[in-house]
Order: sequence, then C-alpha cells, then structure tokens
Amino acid sequence: MAGGMQDNGTYLKTAPGENQPWNDIFGGDGGYTAATPEAVFWYASFQESQIYRLTLDKQAGLTSFARVDPVGGSDFLFINPFVLDPNNYNRMYLAGGVDIWRNNNLSQIPGGSQKPTSINWDRIEIEGLGSSITAMDISTTPANILYLGTNTGSLMKIENASTGGGEISTLPSGIGYLANITIDPANADNLFVINSNYGIPSILYSKNGGNTFEDVGGNLEEFPSGRGNGPSIRWSEIVPLSNGEYKYFVGTSSGL
Repeated sequence: MAGGMQDNGTYLKTAPGENQPWNDIFGGDGGYTAATPEAVFWYASFQESQIYRLTLDKQAGLTSFARVDPVGGSDFLFINPFVLDPNNYNRMYLAGGVDIWRNNNLSQIPGGSQKPTSINWDRIEIEGLGSSITAMDISTTPANILYLGTNTGSLMKIENASTGGGEISTLPSGIGYLANITIDPANADNLFVINSNYGIPSILYSKNGGNTFEDVGGNLEEFPSGRGNGPSIRWSEIVPLSNGEYKYFVGTSSGL
C-alpha cells in the first residue's frame, strides 16, 4: 500500500507487519496514489497535480518513470484528486477545477519525461458547475458511471464516462466540502458521500444512485445535527464480502 503525506512525500509498504519497513518512493507534498493489478505500475502525485507513473523493483527501488498529467491542465487543487478506472487500469480521471480530464491509455505515455503530456488526454467540460471538483469515483457494476463532488457540496453523475458521450445529471447536493465519494463495487446505486466539514452531517448514504440520501453518521456525530465534538470524516470504503454482507470503513481526523 502507498500513501502521500503533505510535506513528506509518498511512502510504500510491500509486506504486512509492524516491523516491515515503509519505503520513500516519491518526493514533494505527497498527494493521491494508485496502483494497477499486480503492481505493474504505481501512480504518485504531489502538489498541483503533478502525477508520475512509476515502476519499482521488489525492494521498492525506482526502475522507470513517466510524468503523465496533461498539457494545458489548470485550476488544480494543491492536493488534487485522480482515480484509475477499475474497469480499465490504463484509464485515469483527473479533476481539473470545474472540468474532468480523461486519459484512455496511460501506458502509451513514454517513460523518462518530467514534463506534462498531451498523449491520450481529453477534457470533459462540466457546464454550470461553478466550483472546484474535490472528489470522484467510477463504478464497476454497471461500469463507467462517474460521480463527482465539489468544495461547495455540488454532486453530479456522468453516465458512460469512458466515452464522454454520456448524460450529466445534477443530484441532491451535499452541504459542505465533499472530500470523498465511494461507490459500492457490486452495485453502483449504493454510494457514500463524505462531508469533511465540522458541525454538519458527515456521512451520507444513497441506495438509489444519488437521487436521495440518508445521514448514517451514527455515533461518529455527537449530536444528530453533526455539531459537537465528533471527528471530521475524510474518506470511506465499501467492501463487499463473499457471503453477501458488507464491511464499511471511514477514515477520520482521529483514526480509522
């Protein structure tokens, strides 16, 4: 597993156990990370969405790299989100202010460059958004539904996002800074939307593709309104189990 740490680069751990080392694989203000199956490629980013594709040896030493963020990208957040498409790990969706950038084949970007690239990047304009995209996730069942949220609580859904020809729908908005969206891998109608602000409901859950949401913050909120001394919620994951049940995880300002 890998993770970026602001001011402290990106670290990778390749074996379980408290005594197994973390390896420093990338510098700068560590941001979002991702990996392809079998760890063929790792993706690491730092400030203002500079993103690199890395190949590593078994000791986590760098064997090749390529910078993959797009020429002409602008309005990136300091720590800017991107996601690899679980239906095709060569496809990336990248937030770019009020637009989405999509690359349908990252593997064709040649190695060795430290400059942005124009290879295979398309820009998807989201009309009327008006605020910066801060969270994204892409579905698998069915595939290619992209949900995105903003720093002012706007929430949108793009059908057939892999082709760019899909319908864009505005969904009932959140009420704060949307830090994370997580789609159920087994059913794209189920999703979490996370508000990271204090003083408001933090964990919203939809069972109908985002048409309606319910507050499921439970005892992570001191009061039902979200006010009080509950932690700020930052991230969520939905894990389907083989017996048909689920586990749900949330990362907070005070732990997992």
